Amino acid sequence: MRRWLLILLILLVSGGSVYAQDNRSVYGERWNVAITEVDAVANSFHVTEQQDLTFTGTFRAGTRTLSLANLERYTNLRVSVDGLRLTEGCDEQPGHVCITNGGDEVRVRYLFPAPVTDETVRIKLEYDVIGAIRIYDGGDQIQWRAIPEDHDYPIRRSLITIQLPEGYAPRAGVDPVTASTGTVEVEDGVVSVTILDGIAANTFVSVRVQFPHHPEARTPAWQITALEQETFRAEQLPLINVLALALAAVLGLGVPLTIVTLLLRQQQVRVIVPEYLTEPPDNLPPALAAALLDSRSVGARHVLATLFDLAHRGYLQMEQLADDHLFRQLKPAVGEMLRPFEHQILRRVFSSLDARTVSSLENSFYTVLGTISQSIRADLEGAGLIRPRGASRRGTVSFISLGLIMIGLGVIVYWRDRIAAQIGAVFGGLPGSDFTGLVILIGVVMIVDGLSAWLLLRRFTNRTRQGEEAFAKWSAFRRYLEKADVLQDQLGVSVANFSRYLPYTIAFGLDQAWIRRLSREPDVIAPPWYIPFHPLPYSFDPSDTFDFDQNDSAPGADGIPLPNVGASLDSLSQGLSASLASISTGLTDMLNSAASAMTSHPAPVSTGSSTSTWSSGSDSSWSSGGDSWSGGGDSGGGGDSGGGGDSGGGGSSFD
Repeated sequence: MRRWLLILLILLVSGGSVYAQDNRSVYGERWNVAITEVDAVANSFHVTEQQDLTFTGTFRAGTRTLSLANLERYTNLRVSVDGLRLTEGCDEQPGHVCITNGGDEVRVRYLFPAPVTDETVRIKLEYDVIGAIRIYDGGDQIQWRAIPEDHDYPIRRSLITIQLPEGYAPRAGVDPVTASTGTVEVEDGVVSVTILDGIAANTFVSVRVQFPHHPEARTPAWQITALEQETFRAEQLPLINVLALALAAVLGLGVPLTIVTLLLRQQQVRVIVPEYLTEPPDNLPPALAAALLDSRSVGARHVLATLFDLAHRGYLQMEQLADDHLFRQLKPAVGEMLRPFEHQILRRVFSSLDARTVSSLENSFYTVLGTISQSIRADLEGAGLIRPRGASRRGTVSFISLGLIMIGLGVIVYWRDRIAAQIGAVFGGLPGSDFTGLVILIGVVMIVDGLSAWLLLRRFTNRTRQGEEAFAKWSAFRRYLEKADVLQDQLGVSVANFSRYLPYTIAFGLDQAWIRRLSREPDVIAPPWYIPFHPLPYSFDPSDTFDFDQNDSAPGADGIPLPNVGASLDSLSQGLSASLASISTGLTDMLNSAASAMTSHPAPVSTGSSTSTWSSGSDSSWSSGGDSWSGGGDSGGGGDSGGGGDSGGGGSSFD
């Protein structure tokens, strides 16, 4: 059992390699490459690859891919195995070879005449290369990747030769000759690269040779394009980058500065008011005053402040029950004109009823908060304190700023390479890597503009000049309420104003501290419109009680007096609530309960309820060669300029 588990573990660990799974292997005894028939006028040469391969296990086919990078095409491809030339055909039959063009490479798939098992086979691949010679006035060049980068087997040794035409041998002291590895020799127009210390799997060998320029040599189309790109990169791309930087400076700095200028111009209204105002500066209701100071968070707090203000003005009464609270609608003795939003709040709370418990508002009142918020803003507009459609402008700017930030992040993280490639295609097919920095800069500018707009939006105000004056005054009054405890000795805090100022503290979010602060004052009288709960609902006066049997009339009949069951509501509230300290807990509880009820939503079936709360590496070089190239980049494998890296390359594999 353990042996089978060990075998399974080995299979799992080595599952990525076909050879490891079935104990098959390939070893390259030799991979020789010969480049002959070099013709600069036709821009062509002939390549012969010969591999001596030792196979362990059984193999039936091989694949050689030829890269189309930095050349025009391959022609006259043919494959032979142990001297037997294979027949062209894509039917996967033994002895056939299938040649297909995959866009950026040519794929040569060949099947052995018979399966190969534990033997050494010689495979020869021949082909002509068109358009791979690089043409320069100072000397033409062959830069060829003789051993491709993709071969998953080691190679013991290799000999790479390039036979140049008579009279076109590399000039000593002028034409450089290099290889990525091995020993380089030049003799009688033949360049040889000998590698005796092995080539590791998936390691390429590149050779680069320069020789005298032929005056009638044909420059390949890809090199012309590459030279144009190099000229563009050297002469025009720096200008584009400078213009891009200038545009980035305009957009990245100009937009935020423009926004700052607009905000400063908008906020030039200066109002001189005292630091503290001990009285409301005008008759603006608490909800409107709070919305004027902060119009972004109009909601349940403003509704509660309005209800408490209406209670203070005689429009309703609030009563604490055993396990709930009750709002009771009243008719004031002296009528006054209510504002539209106040009418709407009363209508939404009572719904044509005379009384409504707080708990009955749960999971339903939240649906009208948006409408009430719009009504409050409409009243501010009607009073000339804020500009019309200010909130919609803020929402639009907020949406645009967030969009800029998200798009900028997307440009940098997700779409950078794609956009860079598209820009490169517009500028003559330059590689996208030339424009990656530009694309990143575009993304950064978008993020900066978005962040600046969002941050500056927090200071945006849609208040009018009149609204700015009112804002300054109401801010001074709010500071007074906020620091009343500290300012008691300096300014004095009138305990008689508790009921009058309580709605403002609710609207400003200061109610908890305000109630807690004044509940410690013995002379603060509880508001008459609030009735606390009493655990004894009634009491009897012994002098007013009497006996009656079943034959007597019911109490109250025929003018018989009823027993004394306690005081009236007015006397009860006065008797039990002589001081604020006795009702502060119940009052605070009512505020919390009402805020929670007004903002509560129906619980999802699957999640339960929720409530709201308040609150190059060459081993050697030809000693007699030159040390500079006529074009096309640095020595030792080439650079990106004038045609990029090596021509050729690809891969080799077997199955």
